[in-house]
Amino acid sequence: MRASEPRNQRGKIDGRARLRFAKVSRVPSTPSAQPVLPAPGPDAFYTGEAEQVEGIGVLRDYYAWTWGDALFVAIDPHWHSPVPKVTIFFLGHDHLFAREKVDGVVYQEVPNPADNTYTAFNADAYDPASISLPGASYDPAYGVIMPNAGYLDVTVSPDRVTVSYVRAVLPGDEAKAGAANGAVAYSYSVAAR
Repeated sequence: MRASEPRNQRGKIDGRARLRFAKVSRVPSTPSAQPVLPAPGPDAFYTGEAEQVEGIGVLRDYYAWTWGDALFVAIDPHWHSPVPKVTIFFLGHDHLFAREKVDGVVYQEVPNPADNTYTAFNADAYDPASISLPGASYDPAYGVIMPNAGYLDVTVSPDRVTVSYVRAVLPGDEAKAGAANGAVAYSYSVAAR
């Protein structure tokens, strides 16, 4: 897929990956990464996929936990799409701050917290005005792209989720980064569903 396709399209593989699994020798995504980057499995704190797959064991293709009234779900987008009633779908891989909304769900790409070039890698691949999703509600004006480096501060309350992009800047790099360390570069709230 092209990087300019919205994030949810990458996640719309759903069960097709499971069908392919039966036909290929190399297992895509999470199972092949488990030896290096193990994801939590079902236990006393996390819920998740308990299905045993021959030759792999538990897929660990998603896991979830609750904290207060908030439900957090981490999914592997190669196996699943966001589930109904999701407010915000956080994803990482493209190493920049990017926000989009499709069918009422916010897709938030997480920034790289340690990029001392302070650039928006892959930003040229994001062109919300050129995206066409037949049958989906997509608002190109909602899209936001910002340069690295930083992290997201997520605050969950009973009525909303607030996401703030906090810049991480090395001492002496303020002019290069165009921001001060700890400055909130962007913030938005999404009402609870």
